[in-house]
Amino acid sequence: MCVKMSVLKKIRILIADDHNLFRFGLASIIQSTPNLEVCAEAKDGNECLQKYHEFHPDVIISDISMPDLDGIEMTKQLLLLNKNAIVIILTMHLTSDYLEKAIQAGAYGYLHKNCSATELISAIETALKREFVLGSTISDIIRERFVNKLPKDSTTPSLTKHSHIPELSELTHRELEILILVGKGLTSGEIGKQLFISPRTADTHRFKLMQKLNLKSKSDVVRFVLEHNL
Repeated sequence: MCVKMSVLKKIRILIADDHNLFRFGLASIIQSTPNLEVCAEAKDGNECLQKYHEFHPDVIISDISMPDLDGIEMTKQLLLLNKNAIVIILTMHLTSDYLEKAIQAGAYGYLHKNCSATELISAIETALKREFVLGSTISDIIRERFVNKLPKDSTTPSLTKHSHIPELSELTHRELEILILVGKGLTSGEIGKQLFISPRTADTHRFKLMQKLNLKSKSDVVRFVLEHNL
C-alpha cells in the first residue's frame, strides 16, 4: 500500500540588498528555517522588480539604501503593479521620517538590521497574515515620538485637542486612546496592560474604531496616525 505524504509548501522569500555579505547571512538564516526558502536575490530596486515578476515570491525583504532604485521607491512601484505584494523593510535607518515613508509606500513591516533571527521570522509570519509589524527597536522610536503628545496629567488624549480632524469626531475617548497606541506599534496585550483592560477588550475597541475610520488593517491605522500627526 502506497501512502502519499503531504508536502508543506514553503514560503518563498526575495531578498533585496546591495551588500553581498549581508544577503548571504540573511539567506542562511531563512534557509535554515523549515518552512522558508530564498527563491531569489537582488542587489538594487530595479533588479528586485525584475526578480519579483520572474519568481513570484510570497514576501520581499528589502533594504532602503540601494543604488539606482531604493527600497521605498521600489515598494511604491511594486504595489502599483501588484497591490497584494508583501514588502518588509529591513534597514539600518532608525528615523521616523524613513519609517513614515515606508508605511506610506505600503510596506507591511519595518525592522532594524540588528533584529534577532527569531524576530525576523516572526515578522514574516505576521506580514503574511496581512498585519503590519514593527521591530522592537522601531516601536521604541514611535513611543518616543508620541509620548509628548499625551496630556501630562493623564494618559487619556483629548478629543478637543484633535477637533481639527473631522474623522475623529465619531470616536470615544477610549477609542482615541487605542488608536494612538496602535499607531505607536503596541500590541493588544501591551495596550491592555497600559490601560488596565483585557487584550480582548482592546481588540474590540480597535475593531470599532477601524470601522468608524474605514481602516482595513493595522498598517492603515499606523498610516492614519502618522499622516494626522496624532
